[in-house]
Amino acid sequence: MPSEDETQAADLSSQVAQLRELIGGYRLTQLIYVAAKLGIADLLKDGPKSIGDLAESAGVNARNLYRVLRALASKDIFSETGDGRFELTPLAKRLQRDVPGSLRGWAIISGGEWHRAWGDLLHNVVTGETAFNHEFGMGYWEYLAQNPQADEAFNQAMTENSARVLAAVVEAYDFTGIETLVDVGGGQGALITGILKANPTLRGVLFDQPNVIAGAGSMLQDEGVAGRCDFVSGDFFQSLPENGDAYVLQ
Repeated sequence: MPSEDETQAADLSSQVAQLRELIGGYRLTQLIYVAAKLGIADLLKDGPKSIGDLAESAGVNARNLYRVLRALASKDIFSETGDGRFELTPLAKRLQRDVPGSLRGWAIISGGEWHRAWGDLLHNVVTGETAFNHEFGMGYWEYLAQNPQADEAFNQAMTENSARVLAAVVEAYDFTGIETLVDVGGGQGALITGILKANPTLRGVLFDQPNVIAGAGSMLQDEGVAGRCDFVSGDFFQSLPENGDAYVLQ
């Protein structure tokens, strides 16, 4: 039976190991971000590939990409085969674009601008100034309007989020008696699309910032509900469309 001192030493060692892993969490965020940003999971959707082929397709350094994928494989995100190639795992599949349960967009925004802003958290706590504004010299929405790639990743992440809750919303909420539903900050329209499909007599209004609305519509067109939805641009911090019977904000 271990002595009291040995038990205390084991507890201390376990606590230190647990806290060290939590402290180093930023590393894993960046590893996942790099794989998502480079589209590695999509490159592997047809089967295993060598690190040389992956690096050539992604246009990156093979040695450093290998180290990233080896690190991710230690967390069951990708797997290295016996012949030195890499393949998808169930977790890695969620980093593909446009698959059920995709988190590619979320990984990109979490490891990109959001990561930098969180790195400025101390400034936020000390001064009260929004960390993102201090780091980038402008507000988040203004930044997205000026940076199309960041805007695309954000919209992708929000569409992913909507897909995860859509079935529950449609099943749980009774839209009877509502003629026009306004989706405030509705992004690319995933939520309003699902609601309109489930409620054939309902009309919708997709409301978001001008740069978002300019790129929206394809999803509603593909699902055959665009004819029952108006696209309105604006700033919901300033005003909202006035013709809605009900408003939803996710």
